[in-house]
Amino acid sequence: MTVTPPVRVGLVGTSWWADAMYLPALVGHPLGHLQALCGRDASRTAAMARKWGVPRHFTSWETMLDSGEIDAVIVASPNETHFPITMAALERGFHVLCEKPIGINTHEAIAMAAAARRTSAITMVPFTYRWMPTNRTPGT
Repeated sequence: MTVTPPVRVGLVGTSWWADAMYLPALVGHPLGHLQALCGRDASRTAAMARKWGVPRHFTSWETMLDSGEIDAVIVASPNETHFPITMAALERGFHVLCEKPIGINTHEAIAMAAAARRTSAITMVPFTYRWMPTNRTPGT
């Protein structure tokens, strides 16, 4: 049997949504390891990283993407940042989960979809409640 190491995930966003939806679902997940957290406010980001036991935290998503410490990215930042962060992540070869809306217009959404196809990245736009521990079957 082949054992696959957990995917090292970087989360961009420190809002109440990230704190209530993403972090509880990611912490302790058997297939993913929350390796890095990125937010605009250094003290808020550091506090959230401590709260959830995230080993690394950043205030620059570019620095996080270039750190060599992650395999995949969750983009849960303000809407207008979804496009540039997702495109940069795809260009660097990351798998990406991008929160809704994926772009602020059709052109951005089309460009993001094309980049995902071109890079063969695994991408997702979530329905977050699907991944909440209260909605999951034990062992999944």
